[in-house]
Amino acid sequence: VGLLGTDGSNTYTATLTISNVKTGTFQINAFDGVTASLGVITSGSGLSIYFAKSGTITIDSWGGVGGRAKGSFEAEVEKTSGSGTVTLKGNFDVAQITVE
Repeated sequence: VGLLGTDGSNTYTATLTISNVKTGTFQINAFDGVTASLGVITSGSGLSIYFAKSGTITIDSWGGVGGRAKGSFEAEVEKTSGSGTVTLKGNFDVAQITVE
């Protein structure tokens, strides 16, 4: 699931990945294919990238291509350069598409 948003001065992109998608709650664990990341583009400061070190992704419904994916997520993400952590939390209800 890819999510994009802005607050006027920053652009945020969150990516949630589950390798074997089905409904349920999944603990973040890169070895199991369950990951979350956050990219923040700040005007004048560039790009900051964060990767999840803990958290969960919940898939409430998964309709397949042409359907909708609905669920929620909460993850503690850590900045890849420098220091800093952020709690990434929210809900999603997005159309499922395929990109060729």
